[in-house]
Amino acid sequence: MLDEAINKGRQIAFTYNEFGTDKKLHPRKNAEGKVREYIVNPYQLVVANGRYYLICNYDKYDNVSNYIYMFSGNSVRVKFRAESKLAGEIIDWFGQDETFTNDTGLKVDVHVKVNEKAFVFWALQYGKYIEVLEPKSIKEQVKNADIEILKKYDG
Repeated sequence: MLDEAINKGRQIAFTYNEFGTDKKLHPRKNAEGKVREYIVNPYQLVVANGRYYLICNYDKYDNVSNYIYMFSGNSVRVKFRAESKLAGEIIDWFGQDETFTNDTGLKVDVHVKVNEKAFVFWALQYGKYIEVLEPKSIKEQVKNADIEILKKYDG
């Protein structure tokens, strides 16, 4: 059905569902508590990391949106240092667009252009094996998130 709407240039309407703690899907609601209906212009279905993403936009906005596990927002250039043995995983996550520099055999600097929010979550996942070098704003976001996590386990 989505492929047909994309091919014919038609809008689609859907209800976005999220899992609750009861392990059941629940529709997102608006500020008034009513089920929210999304009406979008679908452009493409993308598969990444075994998940499907709908790339689309709303008539009233000029930007592109996506649904499921992708993040919208600013893309930024990030430099981080990683253990060299992670090269394959870095390529799996970021594709072939990253640049590797200063490879010592043990550590390598990685330069990527990524979504800021997505990278912060990625850095928290791989934090034991990487160090964010630039920009300072992302370095601080990761540091502050780590401090909040540590507080939960300290004591």
